[in-house]
Amino acid sequence: MRIFLIVLFIAIFFSSCWKEEIPIDKAARRGTTYQTIEMGSSYSDVVWFDLSEGLVVKTMQKDAWELLISRKDGLYHMQLNTALFGQAARTESSDWTAVMSESGLAFKSDAPSGGIDSLSIGDWIREEKIWLLDRGYNTQGLPYSKLKIRCYDFQENGFTIEYGAVNSAQGETMFIPISEGDLGLGITLSSDEIIQVYPSEWDLCFTQYVHLFYDPYTPYLVSGVLINDKAGVRAQRLLQAYDDVDFNAIQENNYSAYSNVIGYDWKFFDLDAGQYTVYPEYVYAIKTADERVYKLHFLDFYNSQGERGYPMFAYGE
Repeated sequence: MRIFLIVLFIAIFFSSCWKEEIPIDKAARRGTTYQTIEMGSSYSDVVWFDLSEGLVVKTMQKDAWELLISRKDGLYHMQLNTALFGQAARTESSDWTAVMSESGLAFKSDAPSGGIDSLSIGDWIREEKIWLLDRGYNTQGLPYSKLKIRCYDFQENGFTIEYGAVNSAQGETMFIPISEGDLGLGITLSSDEIIQVYPSEWDLCFTQYVHLFYDPYTPYLVSGVLINDKAGVRAQRLLQAYDDVDFNAIQENNYSAYSNVIGYDWKFFDLDAGQYTVYPEYVYAIKTADERVYKLHFLDFYNSQGERGYPMFAYGE
């Protein structure tokens, strides 16, 4: 009996120390997490990151696709792979054999803001005009050959593209299937492949892309961060130190849906040191599709072996 009473006392004592599980209030979830993204020293990988899960959700080599068919605001449009320095030039002809050279054509890249009206090809695919495509460079730095391409025979479930050498009299054809649930179909013309590029959920994409300078017009390949504007992610740069961020004081009307709102210039190349230096004082507020708000700033661009292409950042909610 005595042993039973002792065991009962111990059980009662320790049970008084056990607390019921209490949901963590959103306002209390402000802890800081540190994350390093592995793009590689030649920026060969595109990496998608989900803030709420705290995970890299997908990594692909940047030359896994050359064109991308994506959907925004109910419209399908074509994007260049600017991680490869992709550019395109529009002709005024729909006649395949009438376009046999690139003479007199101006090649342009997609603007990094992500708007349909700022894409080189964009929604013009329905025009059925001939386009010349400069696919840029693969991960080994070797240039792709230029192609001419046209889209035609649009149907509810897809359309057909014809593509071939610039001076070809007849091209190859490929049917591109499209559906409501497509997140982004990547087309690889060099291997006649169609792949799913975007993961189902992501907030940030670490990649190379083309930044456009306009005075004069100069496309320039940079490495940086794009937000998932198609899913409603928005961001803004704050005028507060990271540790001093007041989530309640963040101005709603300062958020931007431009995909390059974070961009590349949270770092700069120091010519004297011969390496990149980050601005840790650049702090970003990021509002995800489910209205969760995070603060984020960058701490480094190099790994422990001194290799570039490994951005490290801190973030918290």
